[in-house]
Amino acid sequence: MIYFKGQKLQDFIKSHSPKVPKDEDLKRFQANLSNFLDKATKRSDEEYQKKEIEKFLHQSFGYDCNTKGRIDSAIYVEGEAQVLIEVKSLANKAEFPKSPQDLHSKAFYEAILYFLRETQKEQNPSSPTQELESQINSLVYSLYNLTPEEIGIIEGEK
Repeated sequence: MIYFKGQKLQDFIKSHSPKVPKDEDLKRFQANLSNFLDKATKRSDEEYQKKEIEKFLHQSFGYDCNTKGRIDSAIYVEGEAQVLIEVKSLANKAEFPKSPQDLHSKAFYEAILYFLRETQKEQNPSSPTQELESQINSLVYSLYNLTPEEIGIIEGEK
């Protein structure tokens, strides 16, 4: 059985001792964010967006970001992917969630698939992910209303 205990936000925050950013850190972050937003609108292709996001995260927080397999980008801590980043072209609106209330999208399902692959590998490196991949693929196929013929073409490409 799970029990919940109410706790004030201030008490929760105190118990985790978050760092308060210095003024110069906030100014650097604001400058990096402004620079990132200016550059992000110059080109809409996925590779460009990915590189600009990685530069922003590195310049602002010192994060080591890189690609891994089919993962567009990830933040690595001590060689392990801790945050996965799924990047899509800004021009390809069909791959984005339709609204904050309706997250059904290719990008959302891919991010979940890649996250689960990574966490499952860490917990059990020899564990197959076929069943999980099939479930997520089925969701994506239904999202795009693919016919059996279209699915056959996609499955044949794997």
